[in-house]
Amino acid sequence: MPYAFRVVMTRRHNRDTALLALELETPTTSADAMGYSVKLAVTTTPELPWYEARRTFNEYAVANDGCLRDLYLSKSQPVVFELDRKLADRPLTLHVLQRDYSQSDEAWLELASVAIDPISLGGERTLPKLILPQGRSSGGQTPTAAGFSETERR
Repeated sequence: MPYAFRVVMTRRHNRDTALLALELETPTTSADAMGYSVKLAVTTTPELPWYEARRTFNEYAVANDGCLRDLYLSKSQPVVFELDRKLADRPLTLHVLQRDYSQSDEAWLELASVAIDPISLGGERTLPKLILPQGRSSGGQTPTAAGFSETERR
């Protein structure tokens, strides 16, 4: 005689991590329709550890003390960071970088940076959609992500 089973699982919070979720969207121009590569860095400091007049940054230091992720974006993509004990309960900054191919050597452009209030262990935060600006030449200032108010980053 066959039996019918129904499995119900509730989501259990992990007390050892915190979750940070966001959605990145590329510019909607036809030139950028093919997508492009970006680096996402989550740090505990507002500034990246830059080298050589802000052309490259210390990826090892970011990966060791924060989170670093390479992404290839085409249109829109959700991203989730799992934050461990060294990143939870601390103010964070999300940096979005794109390779600057106008330089003969390796160089990075910071497309956006977003300040994030502390997320407690076992907690989660979803940021509003981040629409990335088009890549720019290395002569300008780093923009802060548009559309983020003080209450939205909390």
